Amino acid sequence: MTDKNTADKHAIDNNVAQRIAAYIDYLNQLRVSTLMDTLRQILNNETGQLKDLAERQANALRNLDLANQNVMNIVNSGRGGENGMHGFIAEFAQTGIANARRAFEGLEKSTITLNNNGPADLLINGKPVQVKFYANLMNELKTSAEYRSMDMMFSKDHMDVFRAVMHGDKEVFLNGQPLTSNQVQLKYYSILKFQDLKQVKRCSSFVS
Repeated sequence: MTDKNTADKHAIDNNVAQRIAAYIDYLNQLRVSTLMDTLRQILNNETGQLKDLAERQANALRNLDLANQNVMNIVNSGRGGENGMHGFIAEFAQTGIANARRAFEGLEKSTITLNNNGPADLLINGKPVQVKFYANLMNELKTSAEYRSMDMMFSKDHMDVFRAVMHGDKEVFLNGQPLTSNQVQLKYYSILKFQDLKQVKRCSSFVS
């Protein structure tokens, strides 16, 4: 091979090597650019999610603060007296807790306290609901029978008693104490009477 041919071959090899190096450099830059774009997207998404979480948390706390303010107003005014105050407190507390949970999930409010001395105490998803929060379960069921066409809401511990009685549990507890067989039987027949009004299926519970 002549010196000219050798020089030409070296020139071609250098040219190819430069092109390969340039292409590799381009690929590296492309990878870095893609990586940076991906990181920016992840950062933006994470920032957006954190901002959304903070907003939902703030909305939830506002609902709880409002409920607490309403409860304190009831306590300070003595509304309902010794026997009726806990019922009003339960209504506002249920509204605050339910709406706070929905706010944290990014949903609209579902519960409204009517507070107008009408037959319904709450509106839940647009449906009227009567809240019963009696110490005496028998009186609770008796007065509930007056609201034939309305959904009912009892405290969770009372609903647990109703379900246990209808389930036929041998041991039924209320406030940590077992009910006597006579008490269970009385409640069983009271629930049957209540059930004749087809209301049991429309009952729910709130946190007591």
